[in-house]
This record gives sequence, C-alpha cells and structure tokens, in this order.
Amino acid sequence: MRKILQKTGIIISLILLQQVLHAQKRLYIANDDHTDFILTRDSAQYVYGFVQMLDRWMYINDSTKAAKPDSSNLHSKWNCDGSYWISFYEKINDETTPQFTKLINQIKAGQITVPYSPLVTAYGGVPVEGVLRGMYYAGKLERRFGIDLSIATAMENQTMPLGLSSLWKGSGAKYAWHGVCNCDSEMDPASFGSREKEMYWYKGLDTNKILMKWYKMNTPSPFGNRELGGYAEIFSDSTGSLPSHTNMSIDDLAAKASITETGPYPYKIAAAFGVGHDAFITTKDELVDAARAKTIPGVQTVIVSNEVDFFEDFENTYQPLNKIDTLTKTFGNEWDLNTASLSEVGAKVKRAIEKLRAAEAMAAIEINFDGTFMAPVLEMRKEAWESIGLYWEHSMGFDNGTIAEREAFQRRLERDITAYADALFNLAKKSLGLRITKGLGTTEKFFVFNPLGWIRTDYADFKYNTASGFKVMDVTANTEVPYQFITKNGVSYLRVLAENIPSVGYKVFEIVSAAPASFPNAGTNTGNILESDSFRIVYTNSGVLTSIIDKRNSNRELVKPGKYINDLGAGNNPSGTSFVESNGPVSITVSATSNLPKSHTTRITLYKNIGRIE
Repeated sequence: MRKILQKTGIIISLILLQQVLHAQKRLYIANDDHTDFILTRDSAQYVYGFVQMLDRWMYINDSTKAAKPDSSNLHSKWNCDGSYWISFYEKINDETTPQFTKLINQIKAGQITVPYSPLVTAYGGVPVEGVLRGMYYAGKLERRFGIDLSIATAMENQTMPLGLSSLWKGSGAKYAWHGVCNCDSEMDPASFGSREKEMYWYKGLDTNKILMKWYKMNTPSPFGNRELGGYAEIFSDSTGSLPSHTNMSIDDLAAKASITETGPYPYKIAAAFGVGHDAFITTKDELVDAARAKTIPGVQTVIVSNEVDFFEDFENTYQPLNKIDTLTKTFGNEWDLNTASLSEVGAKVKRAIEKLRAAEAMAAIEINFDGTFMAPVLEMRKEAWESIGLYWEHSMGFDNGTIAEREAFQRRLERDITAYADALFNLAKKSLGLRITKGLGTTEKFFVFNPLGWIRTDYADFKYNTASGFKVMDVTANTEVPYQFITKNGVSYLRVLAENIPSVGYKVFEIVSAAPASFPNAGTNTGNILESDSFRIVYTNSGVLTSIIDKRNSNRELVKPGKYINDLGAGNNPSGTSFVESNGPVSITVSATSNLPKSHTTRITLYKNIGRIE
C-alpha cells in the first residue's frame, strides 16, 4: 500500500509541477546577424565580417559566462546563419590553432550554434542533390569534432518548397525557423498575418518531419520585417541609427504566450530570433540586460537562447501532450526563380552535380582497393562542396550595385564545381578501369557503370574506331550484345545496348574478333514518321514533333491536338530537310535541318527496348 501511495504521490507531484511550469512563460531570445551575401559589399568583405563577428562573440560569450557562472539563462550566445561562417574561419585559422579550437569548444558547449545550411538559400531552385551536397561541410564538421548540429534555416524568402523537411531530417536536422521579408514580393502581405500554424511538425510526403517555428507577422507593419514573423524578430541596431525592438519583441512574446490553450498560439513557450537584420556586422549584445530586466519571478523567465534550447524545451513539453500539430504543405517558389538570371551557368552546375553522382559512386568502389587514390582532388572537393552550397544563395538576382562581382562570383562557383566533377570522374574511371583484366590476344574490354539506385538498361557509347567484323560480349551474362557505330562531333563511338546493369555497379564488356550475330534495327523511318518498339513519332523537317504515340501505354497520344513539342516557332511548316543519320540494332536517329524560325538542326533518337525519346 505504501508503494502504491508513493507512486501516486509521484504522479500527483509531476502533474502539479507540470501545471506550475505551464503557468510560467518561458521566452527565448537569440542573437544572430542575417547574411545577404554580396548585397552591400563584396564577398571578401563579407567573409572577413564573419571572422570579426565570431572573434567578438566568442569573447562576449565567455565574458558573460564568467560574470554569471550559475545563471545560464543570462549567458550570451551567438547563432550563425550558415556553416560557411565556420568554413571560412577554418581557412584562416586551421584546426590546430587555439582560436579555432576555442570556436569548436564553444559550439560543443552550446555557446555558438551552427546550422546545416551553408548560407541563406533560395531552396526552390535547387536540385535535390544540390541541397544535400550543400550540407556536406556541416556533416563533415560533425564527424571531425563530435558535434551534433540540429538546426536548418530557410530565411527571408516569402515562400518555401515542401520537400525540404525530408532532406533536412534525412541529413540530421531536427529543427528550423523561418522569418519572411515582406518585401520584393508578389505575395499577398495579408497571408503573413494569418499563418495556419505557427509551431508545427513540418512533414514531407514521406515520414520525415522537423519542428518548425514560423510566426505570423503584423500586416501592415510599422517595422517592416523587424518584428515577430520577420527575419529579425528581436532587432537591435549596433550602429544606433535605428531604434532597437528588443523590449518590444519580448513584450510581444509575452502577449503571444498569454493566449489561452484554445487560441491560435496555445503555448506558454515562445521565441524571438534574429538581432542583426541586414547589418554588415553585429557585435553588440543587448539581450542579456533585456532578459534580466524582463524576467518576472513566478510569471515569466526570459532566456538568452542558442535557438536549439528553445526547440528542445518546446518539444519536450508539448510533444508528450500531443499538442504539436503536423502540417504537410508547400508554400511555393518566388525568389527561387532568380537563379534563372544565369540559366546556362546554373545548367552547368546541375550537369556537374549529375556527373558527380557517377564519379562518387565509382570512387566509392575504388577506394576499397586504394584508400589514397583521391588524394589529388581532396582540396578541390572541399571547394566544390562549398561552392554547391553557395550557388543558390538567396541574394542572387537582386540588383544591388555589386552585380558585376555577383556574376563573376557565380561563374567562379560553377568552375569550381565543374572542375571537381570532371577531375574526380576521370580519376575514378581510370582507376577502376585499370582493375579490369584485359582479354587474351587482341581483345579489348570496357565497363559500363550505373550510378543509380536501381537496375538499369540503357545504351552506352565507347570511343572506338576499329572496323567492324567483331562481336561484343557481356562478360557477366556470357551473351552477345547488339552494337552499332555512331559519330559525335567527328569522333567514332561504339554504341552498345547494356542490359541489367546492377545498382551502383557495373558490367564488363569484351570486344571479340569473331563474326557478329545479326540483330534487327532499332526502328524505321517512313516519310516523316519515326517508329521504334516504344514510340511512333510524326515530325516536320524543322524538328517539330506533331504527334507522339506511346506504344507501351495503349497507343496513347502524348501531343494535344493543335499543339506541338520542340517547336521553336515554325509550327507544322514542312520547310527544311531531314534524313536518317544512323540506324542500327541499338538506336535510330533522324536529323532535321531548317531555317525556320532560325537556322538550326534537331536530332531525334529512339532506342531499342528503352522507353525514351532524345
């Protein structure tokens, strides 16, 4: 009976403690400086601003900790808005220096917070692998120094794509906060003042979710975006030219946390993040004094935050009570579209990222045999990771007086990414290829690699100019495969049909001096009708596709009547010439040349047993 009473007493005590905690507000306020990279200064000035701020805040953080060792609520803390801050700091203070060691120790101690995000990114324009690779440096930082990063950010842009939660969570992030600009936007400002949820599990279309803080903003606002819901929620101006909003924001937090449990914000825990706004540097701490002055015993505690502590407190308090809702919703793209201002440069970046997938997959195999083979490209790798993270930085596309440096900066990032992708691809291909044993006599071998996560059948082109009179064997299956010769940019290639290449693996093919078997051609061309086992296409001599019949899908027509595909402006005008450029057992290609609307040549290619049109 005594044990039962003791357990009951514990339960009652916990309930009473919980009620007491819920009655008291816990208000978190956090220092940071928002980075609009190359907006008001050049890149060199910005990165040295990072160094200056980190040095200054490490000193402030230690000073307040020494002054009040028993009151962590009143210890100054600093929140970087990108891992690039640490990356550049490491460039001038390598990991063996006392200053860099001090920085790492403050990160470990929770005095400085570093997000997974490289800088503020316009994520809606970034390919999935670009998002992931942009966080590589942060991940390596964790592994090198035993740091547990928790936060990701997508700041200022009025919109946010849906899939970020899955990519962030899958990479290790647990929390995120978003504050909008309410500027340079076509969005309805009223929408910022009527958020569906302000604290919620931001969940993708899979099972991954992160805890998101995205507060509503007063509209119209007398303070621009320097208030709750903006990206400087507790604004403090280091220059003294603008009034600080520190006390006002704390009062707004207290009012938000005073709303009943059935109101729009049914929580007693609230947070205001962001001090520096668009300032070049922020080196003045007003939060410690404000937290001390605004703490009211028994009513509210104001805590100088590293942001992570707020999310942990919120989750630990409200998740066991099932009081955190889930939201799966896209908010679209807006500033993300600015990357189109350098469309071909961006396309080169995306192609290089695609190439990296194959390069790294081959490298992952080769490194099991030679752990040092990547040594020649390790420095290039770090620069490429960094460049991928920076390419889609959110200030790109804004006319800010430094546009020439911005364009040169973007092009430099592209060169870094492309150079690494090419170097690693060639190094891994050569290293892996040297492990393939050549056949007897004059036979040659080559491998076809599949970097994707599923078994794949596709064509492969191998540079080769020996006359015909040989056959090509799939060494694994010990079967003959179809091939043909094609010419690209004046160079002869052997094109083979490579079937069932394993996931993230390869097959070896051997060229054998023997008469080849006879295989039927991949398709036919009659008049202006190109046909394979997968498609029947009607085209004009200008390369316009007026009809596509998908033979594998119940002969479905893919071109809407009156509409065209690959139309540069000629419509269905028959002007021009076309001919079959190549036809063999792997592919058939038609070349169409026309002066409408401008002189151009279009090549249309269909493949044997491959449901794709090129």
